[in-house]
Amino acid sequence: MATSDKYEKGDYIRLTNISLSYRLPAHLVQRFGMKNMSLSFNAYNLLTFTKYKGMDVGTGGSFAYPTAREYNIKLSVGF
Repeated sequence: MATSDKYEKGDYIRLTNISLSYRLPAHLVQRFGMKNMSLSFNAYNLLTFTKYKGMDVGTGGSFAYPTAREYNIKLSVGF
């Protein structure tokens, strides 16, 4: 007879990527001798919603490290 007391559900929802970008108005950046300027923010692997009690349900292994969060800020300037 098989029992399920050693197993648990691995259902999850993961917020994987958020990206925000803003381009400054041309009249504002032209004051500083530039043609354009934009600022971007990216974030990866922010949240995981699950009832799973193991390390990281998305990695697929019980001995794998959790997925690291990443944050990036980017400034682009055109002259």
